[in-house]
Amino acid sequence: MGDHFDESDHDLGQEEPMLPDSSGQRYQHKRDAMKVLEANHFVFIEKLGSGAFGDVYKMMDFSGQEVAVKVVSLEVTKKSEIEIWPKMRHPNIIPLLQYISFSNPDVGVFVMPVHWGTLKDVVVDRHFLSQTCALDCLKSWLYDTLCGLNYLHSNEACHLDLKSDNILISQDYRAVICDFSCLASATKAIPR
Repeated sequence: MGDHFDESDHDLGQEEPMLPDSSGQRYQHKRDAMKVLEANHFVFIEKLGSGAFGDVYKMMDFSGQEVAVKVVSLEVTKKSEIEIWPKMRHPNIIPLLQYISFSNPDVGVFVMPVHWGTLKDVVVDRHFLSQTCALDCLKSWLYDTLCGLNYLHSNEACHLDLKSDNILISQDYRAVICDFSCLASATKAIPR
């Protein structure tokens, strides 16, 4: 792990689902975003995942703490994600530690805690599924997810993209809802 971002050290050439772009702008945009993060004392560790709207990286912040950093183009960042998510405080909702927006490149950066893996990763792990505690863990994670959803709904917010990829399992084996790219505000509390 070095202190400098070098495109040859990272798998940026292998693209995931992306918006149509035949000019290579997205690739350049990602490289520019990583350079801006580096200039702000974030050190790349590994890529955690990607989606239609952005990429998530494990990085080390200026204090030496490992964090998950989601990098999204400002043109696809929803206002509700920036305004509603920071107000959410619940053990089953991933907290937003910091939001930073940059120009040149125009990106939004969401900084949050790193978690062990996703629910999707766990349910396809044969070793986990063969353990006697697997069913109890899955029930507990379903309950955690419902508690997080109840909290969102009681605060007049809708996730709108809940799936096993968007449920993280923490180091203390708690399910935590993440990825608020589609977060929306409801006009009134959602009945249970």
